[in-house]
Amino acid sequence: MKRNLLLALVGMTGFATAAHSLTITVWDFKSGDPVVRAYIDEVEKAFEAAHPGVDIKHVFQPHDPYYNILGTAISAETGPDIAMLHGGTQTRARANAFVPLNDKVGDIQSEIAGWDAFTAEDGTIVAVP
Repeated sequence: MKRNLLLALVGMTGFATAAHSLTITVWDFKSGDPVVRAYIDEVEKAFEAAHPGVDIKHVFQPHDPYYNILGTAISAETGPDIAMLHGGTQTRARANAFVPLNDKVGDIQSEIAGWDAFTAEDGTIVAVP
């Protein structure tokens, strides 16, 4: 999972330079759990150390209303840069709101199961399982 999160974050770092910083906003519905939060903190710290000029703003969203909150943010074009998703219908229903990842995940596709649940009907991969 650590590699998957890092992969997702790496794709967003092209705009940071020493003179300019980039903030990546990440939403999830799991980091309210202290064990998960500790893991996420470790991954974010390692990512920021490896990518100077990139800061992660992590926002926990409650699980039950998560997709309502995400849908509202997508409609208002104020959503996060990276969002945690359940596979299947929840992902496919919002697929057009996400950046296609097909050309960014080729080196890990054979190592991870579950791609179908995070792939739109047209074959566009929108999230990493």
